[in-house]
Amino acid sequence: MPNIRRGMMAAAGAGGAAGYQLWAWGEGEEGKGGWGDGGQRNSPVQIGSEEYWLGRDPDDGTSYKQSIMNSHCLAVTNDGALFAWGNNGQGRLGDGSITNRSSPVQIGSLVDWDNVGAGQVTSAAIKTDGTLWTWGDGANGLLGTDSLTDICSPAQVGSLTNWDTVRGGRGTMYSIKTDGTLWAWGKNTYGQIGDGSTTERSSPVQIGSLTTWKQVGGNGESCAAIKTDGTLWGWGRNGVGQLGKADTTDYSSPIQIGTATNWAQVAMHTGRNSAEKGGWMAVTTAGTLWGTGTQTDWSSTPTGEIGVGNSTTYSVPQQVGSLTDWKNVTCGNFVTLAIKTDGTLWTWGRGYYGLNAQGNNNYYSSPVQVGSDTAWVDIGQSGFNTKFAVRT
Repeated sequence: MPNIRRGMMAAAGAGGAAGYQLWAWGEGEEGKGGWGDGGQRNSPVQIGSEEYWLGRDPDDGTSYKQSIMNSHCLAVTNDGALFAWGNNGQGRLGDGSITNRSSPVQIGSLVDWDNVGAGQVTSAAIKTDGTLWTWGDGANGLLGTDSLTDICSPAQVGSLTNWDTVRGGRGTMYSIKTDGTLWAWGKNTYGQIGDGSTTERSSPVQIGSLTTWKQVGGNGESCAAIKTDGTLWGWGRNGVGQLGKADTTDYSSPIQIGTATNWAQVAMHTGRNSAEKGGWMAVTTAGTLWGTGTQTDWSSTPTGEIGVGNSTTYSVPQQVGSLTDWKNVTCGNFVTLAIKTDGTLWTWGRGYYGLNAQGNNNYYSSPVQVGSDTAWVDIGQSGFNTKFAVRT
């Protein structure tokens, strides 16, 4: 059955409403910053002069129009065109080549793309008709097509038309269908797929039988997700308590985190260069912000990405201050970005590559505002050493 909601959105969005600019900062190596060279930017710079980007689907607030994981970025415009830039190893950009791009290039000529999810070396996207497409590195079954062969252009995964959102991780991909079921594929060393096993999957497998999944965020070894009833769940690697369950046990099936029923949005830290690093940040419907996990990098240098003023590792959720005006949050390589309801942008955590957008390489263990603008509207799925945000 066609995805009617997406078809209506595509029709309504034809021509694309203007007024949304994409800005980026951090490391530009291999062109992943999108600003035309491989240099570093310590504060936000606009990508191109166009004003047709969105970070998140305004209809559901959970599916991403823009996504970066390691070294490449994907973005969908308001009118449904797909763009990519950065490292193109294994064909992960999808333009039919393996040539790196330092500025956005359109992938094909179709304008029926809806949302994207970049993995470390693989890309995935869903079209307005509800079909799922992948390309890039085929190792570990990351393409979900039962093939381990690299693909340099988008290839459809099966023939179903009820895929809704897709998220990428370092070695595992996740997707929620329009019926509320949750699916995953790829690496499964720590049970991060969530199907009760540690078996690698080269095609999507369903996680349980529930139809109440709303949002999912994985970093490739751990995963967190929210159900429609507002409960928070986690699974996968948990060696330092990064799931927030107050233990250090790995879980191969979803387990509930606490008893709260007001979780609105969750994001996982990528933990690059040290597989045991990581954790999550989440916003509640009350506008409060919470986090858990590690706050040091691979060399035990303090990073402070939870934002509570220290570098302590927490295995239970910690509230960031007492404010109730947080709108959404995203995580990267030991860095957190968040937007408040007043349109201000805030960052904290590891400062390498200017990731905190403060014009320096300092680290901050509490939220610091980026400039004084109140025009920030969204942040997409954030990557390791490059960050993106959308403003009017």
